[in-house]
Amino acid sequence: FRRVLFRSKKGVDKNNYFRRRYGTQVLEDGLMSESQFFLIALGTGVVALLCAAYLVMVVGMPVLYLTLVGAFFVVFYTWPLKHFALGEISVLLVWGPLLVAGSAYVMTGTVTAEMLVVSLVYAVGPTLVIMGKHIDKFDDDSERQVRSLPVVLGHQIARQVCLGLLGFQVLLLLVMIAAGWYWLGLCLLAAPRAWSLVKAFREPAPGAKPANYPDDIWPLWYAAFGFGFSRDFGLLLTLALILEWTIGA
Repeated sequence: FRRVLFRSKKGVDKNNYFRRRYGTQVLEDGLMSESQFFLIALGTGVVALLCAAYLVMVVGMPVLYLTLVGAFFVVFYTWPLKHFALGEISVLLVWGPLLVAGSAYVMTGTVTAEMLVVSLVYAVGPTLVIMGKHIDKFDDDSERQVRSLPVVLGHQIARQVCLGLLGFQVLLLLVMIAAGWYWLGLCLLAAPRAWSLVKAFREPAPGAKPANYPDDIWPLWYAAFGFGFSRDFGLLLTLALILEWTIGA
């Protein structure tokens, strides 16, 4: 809610070619008025808070703390976090410990070290997507004075950080497999996607759309490779965890 409204009010999404390649901006695209937008945001916010209140009563006060942390990232992601190179780190924390380990706590009443490690294994995928998107938008964000992490680090170093994140994910995955979570070995089937990502991030994006590249994705490049890998790896990880907790070693 705040992200869409803030970016519209500040003019960040006005005439933004990249923005319209990866999602709809409902206000800038004229799909609804501000009053309709506020009404929908209020309704969905109330539903979310009611769900949180129920879980607090059933599970306990830690759910309230998780809710407050989640609300913080929802409210402050676009500004100031994203504008001070903290947006990508926020994605890693939200899609990992907060969502995955937090959900595990709500369902089981406990959080183990293994849950935290698995949450980070998963979170690397969405982080690669957001990093890739911000590298794709490097010139666009620089012009609009959006100081994303790639803008602060520079194009080449940001791509190297992404490769480091991939290596970190593989390392954690191998640690979990060595610790007896053998079904996680299924995630290694995503190796071809990982290699495609590595090849893409090692080089600058092409200046023009390659002949065999989809028209509806260009000019996104790094985000597309990040998403392809994250999608395949995430599906394999989900299947592996289901097998791990139903069949076991």
